[in-house]
Amino acid sequence: MSKFKLAINLRIFWQKAGWLEAGFLALLVAAAVMRLWELGGRAMHYDEAIHLHYAWKLSNLDGFIHSPWMHGPFQIEFTALIFRVLGDTDFTARLGYALFGVALVALPYFLRHHLGRAGSLLTGTMLAVSPALLYFSRFGRNDILMAFWATALLVLLWRYIHEEKDWYLYLASAVLALMFATKETAYFVAPIVGGLTFLLAMPQLAPALFRRATLSGLAGPAAFFLLVLTLTLPQWSAAAGLLLQDILGLTLVSPEGVDGAVSGAPRWAGPWLIL
Repeated sequence: MSKFKLAINLRIFWQKAGWLEAGFLALLVAAAVMRLWELGGRAMHYDEAIHLHYAWKLSNLDGFIHSPWMHGPFQIEFTALIFRVLGDTDFTARLGYALFGVALVALPYFLRHHLGRAGSLLTGTMLAVSPALLYFSRFGRNDILMAFWATALLVLLWRYIHEEKDWYLYLASAVLALMFATKETAYFVAPIVGGLTFLLAMPQLAPALFRRATLSGLAGPAAFFLLVLTLTLPQWSAAAGLLLQDILGLTLVSPEGVDGAVSGAPRWAGPWLIL
């Protein structure tokens, strides 16, 4: 009975699916073939070896201590999970990155009402055959992960502006968190998205500044701007401390070239602690 229902559901899906869905399905198959074919055939690059070595150690439960020189921990943990489930080979080492590369090709489909059907399919095609994106989809570094997160955030922003469904905000929160857990270039992506939404939200934010509107009533780009601002606010503490510590006379952030600085120590007296 379950097989019969599955067949009926698949038939209904194919009846409703048009040429755009068929085109994207064919495009995803082609993108997957290009990214998975001989995926483990090339020697490991130095950058790949760094990340994959620690992912392999974590998969063997040897532990992992995050260090910023390896960027965010997401790729280490994700690849370690793949190693744990599928075993550790050169193919599985790059498998996660290849899957993100395929998923990136699918994202323009969710902007089909704004790019147009032909435009969304053409955009997906360019993402699929791009030499740079194809290369990094087959490379054990976090570049393709960041490309996916940044594009997904743009898609969620655009969909929320036009539809104002709260679940787009929830998904955007998850994407922001994963982006900051992936690579430091999140510090560039977040201000770009935040600046864009700020400009779009100015007609809504201006009345709120003069108390002619409430923040709880904001929607569209204004709501998305507040989401990006509040969720990333703790990330700017280091920059804020660096700018304010001279004014306050406190050590909020260790100055460059100074070792053993004590956070919160006054600059007008000797340190209470010697490290």
